[in-house]
Amino acid sequence: MTLPPKIKVFLWRLCHGAIASSLNIHRRGVQCDVYCVNCCDKVESVSHLFLSCPLAKECWFASPLGFFPMLENQESFLDWLWDRLARDSEETLCWIAMVCWTIWQRRNALVFDQKTIPLEDSLSQAARLLKDLKEVNNSSTETTTPSLVLWQPPSGSTIKINSDAAKISDNEWSVGVVARDGMGDLIFIAASKIQAPNDPSLAEALAIRWTMGIAYHNNLMDVAFETDCLVVVNSFHNGSKDASSFDNVVQDCEYLSKTFNSFTLTHVKRDGNNVAHHVAKALHSAETEFWFSNFPSSVLNLVHNDALIPKGAESRDYGEKKGSMK
Repeated sequence: MTLPPKIKVFLWRLCHGAIASSLNIHRRGVQCDVYCVNCCDKVESVSHLFLSCPLAKECWFASPLGFFPMLENQESFLDWLWDRLARDSEETLCWIAMVCWTIWQRRNALVFDQKTIPLEDSLSQAARLLKDLKEVNNSSTETTTPSLVLWQPPSGSTIKINSDAAKISDNEWSVGVVARDGMGDLIFIAASKIQAPNDPSLAEALAIRWTMGIAYHNNLMDVAFETDCLVVVNSFHNGSKDASSFDNVVQDCEYLSKTFNSFTLTHVKRDGNNVAHHVAKALHSAETEFWFSNFPSSVLNLVHNDALIPKGAESRDYGEKKGSMK
């Protein structure tokens, strides 16, 4: 990300829970008031400071992002932040970092200087900083991977396959896979669990590798893969030469891609990957599950929202029956 070094350091500390919030300081044995200095109502945890506090909410909504982080069940703010780092565009990530930085700077000004910085001034300064950095880096020849916003049908006889990974625990992830043809009709969906450390990019790479194996064994030789993890897509296209677990999985994907007649891997925004995300979050169980017909109604509703399945699809034999592949 194109950010000032001090904000990169701040973001690293935030991602690793190393921000000196009142609660974190208290946990280190320092006697201090643990309540939020902004609202004086709740304990100042990292999640409260950057998410739940009314002043934090005001900052999120007033920023160019114009949204407030919505967390899944039992998802923490740090889980959400790691997830966004793995999926979003650089521009969005820069603003997420700047919003968090703004919240932190305004909090510190109140704690150490008893000074209230107007929100408009803080966000204007952040916008100017990002604008200046962007202008400095405009001369860079580095290209970025294009991203689709909504799901689009593949051309010809190509099968488009979307995958997604969703965190279950610190070392377990669920995987969702959705395959559709050029008419938007479902070919199959699949849900499974994988073991992986607390690394969203590695989990997404493992999901893609697993999905490629499914496609190959079902004789789908002309395929277009999509994921909402930009890190994986960029690593795949730019070449991974390190010896990390992540790079080893990406290299496996590069090798497997050569077994298909035609293969593409592209990035899509979360809105274009919502069916696979739903399968990963809602349909995983103890065993790997495959559906080649009788698709769950919850999946069909999301597919209908993509406006690709005709209205008459409800009359097909689409029940709740599912099958398992041992």
